[in-house]
Amino acid sequence: MELSQVQKQSIISRTITVGELIGFTVTVFAVIVSSYVNIDKRITILEQEYSHEKEFREEIRDDVKIIKASQEQILIKLENKVDRKN
Repeated sequence: MELSQVQKQSIISRTITVGELIGFTVTVFAVIVSSYVNIDKRITILEQEYSHEKEFREEIRDDVKIIKASQEQILIKLENKVDRKN
């Protein structure tokens, strides 16, 4: 019974070695760098999607303006035809 208590105490009172500290530091640094790279890539993709959506919206606005102008021309032509019949 004394042996198991000694083993438990040695595990609990164990100090951190320099190698373990270096390993922990390298792991934390790797996690931070990989997170930064991942976030940077995602932000870049979002920026590209936003710019494509902005261009698409501008194209739609231009198309709507063209359609509206064409519709107004058609209405004017129809009004002229109705006026001529009377």
